Amino acid sequence: MALQEREIEVRGKKYKFVLTPAGKALLALRKITAKMSALIPNLVAQNPDKVNEDLFEIVTEQYDELFETFVDVNQLKYKDKKSDWKLVGDFDEHFQGECLAPVELLYKVILENDKDFFHSLPSLIVKKRNQLNEFLLANLSQTPNGTSNPTMDNVANSLKEKLG
Repeated sequence: MALQEREIEVRGKKYKFVLTPAGKALLALRKITAKMSALIPNLVAQNPDKVNEDLFEIVTEQYDELFETFVDVNQLKYKDKKSDWKLVGDFDEHFQGECLAPVELLYKVILENDKDFFHSLPSLIVKKRNQLNEFLLANLSQTPNGTSNPTMDNVANSLKEKLG
């Protein structure tokens, strides 16, 4: 099986990397998906800049493990000034003076590896939000004896307005 390479740009430099096998990528993503609930309010509000900022923060928190999973340090290449591709030999030396560049590199590698996951995430979240909304509307306004509760009716209507 041939290795699939992709190119990304980080801080004006081009990098070429090998895609992570799907099973390995999925195991790594499972570690950060629980924290992705923080993305919901900004996904609903259609605020992609804040979604990217929050996702970047999640990736940063799990940097070491995710970097090991998604970046093959033996195959990461960069384009030098002569337009030749060269292996990044010493990461500390290569990113000297740019301590956040490796985090940005990891973030972009993850997004490139798992585009389908991140593209489907908003629709999955909206679907779950709508299911929760339906459940709340059906169940919150009823008391245990089956009679209506005006306070809970107000809560349910407020949630319906806010959640769509």
